[in-house]
Amino acid sequence: MKELIENSKKTSDCNGSTCPIKKALSLFEGKYSIYIFKELLTGKKRFSDFLKNIPGITSKTLNERLKYMAENGVVTRHSHPVIPPKVEYNLTERGRSLEGVILELKRFSEDPGKPQPVAQDSQPQSAAVEAQKARTMREELELEVS
Repeated sequence: MKELIENSKKTSDCNGSTCPIKKALSLFEGKYSIYIFKELLTGKKRFSDFLKNIPGITSKTLNERLKYMAENGVVTRHSHPVIPPKVEYNLTERGRSLEGVILELKRFSEDPGKPQPVAQDSQPQSAAVEAQKARTMREELELEVS
């Protein structure tokens, strides 16, 4: 928590490409990124599985997104030495950690007019509690400075 507040003081604006929030959100950019994550949350997938299960996605777009996700450490690409070539994609530990974020985004969008309850034993709740604490601390810090 303290680290979050200290980092927000150092980088009060987030306009550059080094902004960690923008970098994280870039994993979800694009029309099909969230669908790719959704597919991978159920386990290993082959390239053809994505094409079959995600309507409208092109091979080019899929290839670009998978490459980007692999470069950012959220997807692994395993090529089997067989003919015809067999390539499987899977979420890394880092990629799997985004499951809670995706679930919270889903909950948030279900009814924008009312707050969504979070299960008591879920990891996202602790993130929400931490975020609330950070907001409270920032507000307190602003009051002390005034």
